[in-house]
Amino acid sequence: MKWLSEDPRGPKQPYYIYPVVDEPVFLAAVCNWRPGQEHGREHGMAIVTNDARGGMVDVHDRRPVALPVELAREWIDPLTTSERSAAILCAGLPESIFRWHPVKCEVGNSRYELPDAVEPVIN
Repeated sequence: MKWLSEDPRGPKQPYYIYPVVDEPVFLAAVCNWRPGQEHGREHGMAIVTNDARGGMVDVHDRRPVALPVELAREWIDPLTTSERSAAILCAGLPESIFRWHPVKCEVGNSRYELPDAVEPVIN
């Protein structure tokens, strides 16, 4: 879900962003978790982003780095070098794998959990 607003102080328009195909999309992420360790704040994670391109720039200035399955497997391999990791991020999938549409403003409230949260609205 992303929000778009022409006025940074005004109400924002939430958008539902989803993959074109009905199959998993792998997003590059980094974390500090290690197998066998207790979970805590220091084990947080973050989705890796890049500049938005194409039509997605109209919704947000950043986009998650989506990877094809082969590169996702390589990305999570602890033996992958830093240099190779940088190359993998440059080979991410294009914005064209996603579609997006505006949804009702109530979706901007984190407590909104009704099934219509992803239904398109016409502005």
